Amino acid sequence: LVKDYQSFRWNKPVIDSLDSALCLCINISSKISEKANQMNKNIDALAEQLFNQNKNPPRLYIHELDIYNQTLNFDFCFPISNTTKPLKVESPYFIKTFEKIEGNSIRFFGNYGGTYRGWFSMLANIENLNKNLSYPFVEVFFDSPFSGSSDKEWMSKTYYMIK
Repeated sequence: LVKDYQSFRWNKPVIDSLDSALCLCINISSKISEKANQMNKNIDALAEQLFNQNKNPPRLYIHELDIYNQTLNFDFCFPISNTTKPLKVESPYFIKTFEKIEGNSIRFFGNYGGTYRGWFSMLANIENLNKNLSYPFVEVFFDSPFSGSSDKEWMSKTYYMIK
């Protein structure tokens, strides 16, 4: 466990916001431990739908997180330009506008397969405040696993609101 905990870290929550975005997405339901594998399985086909658009950092819009059954449901998305929508998007892909998140964020550093550890810290903080998490919460991935950099330095940021 000590060795495992040396492979990632997260910061304390800070007040933050994430702008609304028009996104190209695919919906995925999986075990929490399979999140990164599902992203890897779908990223090439999803990115291919973007045609020649600049690829902004991918996002997960998490709609449901079941800690007891260790499952989640999320939209895996790439933000797209409002003016250059793809001409043709076929199922299972879809385009959706997501609302602005005004609340908090946590930065996570480590392999993206373990970002749920930051989520659990976030949930513990919310529970300590006697509040509830508002869905969706959003994870944005700023580093590419294909960059060649150490996965201990990969950064993602989870944006969330509490009610």
